[in-house]
Amino acid sequence: MRYQAHRGVATEAPENTMTAYRLAVLQGYDVIELDVDVTKDGRFVMLHDSELNRTARNPDGSELAESVRISDITYEQACEYDYGSWFAKKFKGTKIPLLEEVLQFA
Repeated sequence: MRYQAHRGVATEAPENTMTAYRLAVLQGYDVIELDVDVTKDGRFVMLHDSELNRTARNPDGSELAESVRISDITYEQACEYDYGSWFAKKFKGTKIPLLEEVLQFA
């Protein structure tokens, strides 16, 4: 039997983040399922939805007021958002990972 971590260990850390992927390795998962999307400037990032709104927050922790599509912003702009505080306060400041970061980790 093989075990798969869906978007990393998304029950214990914000999905599709380096923290979720590291937990998957620490917990012994055989496979880590992840999602890749592309920014306006052609950078491959880890994101399940085409919009940031479900899993990103403004730096102050507030929800995004308008819909933000990852394909409409640059990677630099995507890094201005917080990808952890929606999940739990202890993950505040989590950044969106690049595919190349995940591949280096692998």
